[in-house]
Amino acid sequence: MLIFTAFLGDRLEIIFNGSSDFWGNSPNLILYRLGIVLILNSVVCLIAAKVEKIPNLIILIGRHTLSIYIIHLAILYGTAWNLGLKIILADSLNMWKSIGVAIVMVFLMIGMVISIRMIKLKTSVKTT
Repeated sequence: MLIFTAFLGDRLEIIFNGSSDFWGNSPNLILYRLGIVLILNSVVCLIAAKVEKIPNLIILIGRHTLSIYIIHLAILYGTAWNLGLKIILADSLNMWKSIGVAIVMVFLMIGMVISIRMIKLKTSVKTT
């Protein structure tokens, strides 16, 4: 309903103003985005209702979300000690290369979580 309202508001904006910048600064974009978020939330709720056991990898990722967030920000935007991908690549990626970099980043973060788990398992065996 919100998505329909956003597009209806965009049509009304075109009728009254003669033009619309829907993807730029239109207030209807907020309704559109909220509609998409609610649809995705509904899909996640349906999936959660069907799943009986959460996979261990998802639990591990959930336990390390803060470190994933901080490290991915350091890789993308850099820190005081290194440049990030944003500065190194400087808007040189097209859509497909950006999707590829995003997929690589996801797999790197999953690998990081698995590595942290393996290190914790090795150190806990030595101390007990």
